[in-house]
Amino acid sequence: MALITALLVVTLATILTVGMISRQQFDIRRTANLQQLEQARLYHMAVEDHATPLLKRYWDEIEFISREEFETFTALSPLGYREEIEGGALDVSLIFAVQGRFNINNLVKNGKIDDKRVVQFRRLLNILEIEDMPVDAIIDWLDSDQQVTYPDGAEDGEYLGFEIPYRSANRAMVDSSELLLIKGISQESFDKLRPHISVLPEGSKINVNWMESEQLMALHAEISKEDAEALMVTRTDNAYETISQFLQQDALAGIAIEEDGLTVSNDYFMLHTTIQIDRLTRRYRTLLKRADVDHVTVFKRSRELY
Repeated sequence: MALITALLVVTLATILTVGMISRQQFDIRRTANLQQLEQARLYHMAVEDHATPLLKRYWDEIEFISREEFETFTALSPLGYREEIEGGALDVSLIFAVQGRFNINNLVKNGKIDDKRVVQFRRLLNILEIEDMPVDAIIDWLDSDQQVTYPDGAEDGEYLGFEIPYRSANRAMVDSSELLLIKGISQESFDKLRPHISVLPEGSKINVNWMESEQLMALHAEISKEDAEALMVTRTDNAYETISQFLQQDALAGIAIEEDGLTVSNDYFMLHTTIQIDRLTRRYRTLLKRADVDHVTVFKRSRELY
């Protein structure tokens, strides 16, 4: 009996010791994760602090670049900059073309539908051959009321009936992935549309110097693919420095395009960072805004999920 009792005591002591060691290891790993998360966040903020003065310093060189320079920059900028850091690596890229895409938040202005932008967006969808995009439901997600837009709109009454209920945002989007929450939008359609849209503050203008052919064709029903390509060829040597210069191109002769909503300059830039420390990987993005020639600020910061 004494031997059995001793064995039981040893067994219990062993179980307790193993449990304590396991909990200690878990606590150590959790503490390390928290430290690495904070370290990654601080690395990203340090990149922000470095990027804003660089934008100001090189603004004159990047504001009006030629088409050839644009294509080279577009090809290289996503490759970004990589640096080894303690325990891992840091990857950084700065995307300029974000303002050359259609701003989804411009579908609604001051809480009401902007008919001109809706027509432009529908035209872009046709060009991209996306047939199942419920524009009315997107408008209802953005506008400030609970009135369902005919015929394909959706407000709270629709979303609250889902298996996992939620409400319509009724405000501007903060990320393009919100489109996947909207009734009727598939992952396939979203993936096809995503490279051609941006999520910027309402009222932002689209930069004609950074637009691709699809965006140019969406400006007016009479702009053909050949016209769009001609506009892109024209800026091969020199960028458009005024909207008037852009509108006076031969490819746009006889086509009435309003200057409203167009610009030749960028106010927004997207900064991406990927930080890998040990087994932890975090991706961040920051929307930088150029308030004036000498002032670049952090407009929005978020963590990328994918």
